[in-house]
Amino acid sequence: MTQHRRSWPFSAILLVVFGVALVCIGAFFMFLRPPLLPEDMRFVGLSLQQLQAEQPRMASWLERVFQVLGGYAVA
Repeated sequence: MTQHRRSWPFSAILLVVFGVALVCIGAFFMFLRPPLLPEDMRFVGLSLQQLQAEQPRMASWLERVFQVLGGYAVA
C-alpha cells in the first residue's frame, strides 16, 4: 500500500507567500515605521521643530494612524 502525497497547487503557495508578506508589511507599519518620514517633511515644507511647535499632537496622531493601518493589514 503506497501513499501518494499530492503537492500543493501553485495557487495555494502564492496565497501563503502573499499572506505572509501582507502580515510582515502590517507588522512594519505597526512597530517600525516612524510617524513622519524625511520626504513628508520636505513635502510639508517645515522642519520637525516647526511642525511640533504648530501641531504638537500630529506625530502621535500619525503614529496611531499607522498602528491601525498595520493592524488592519495583519488582520
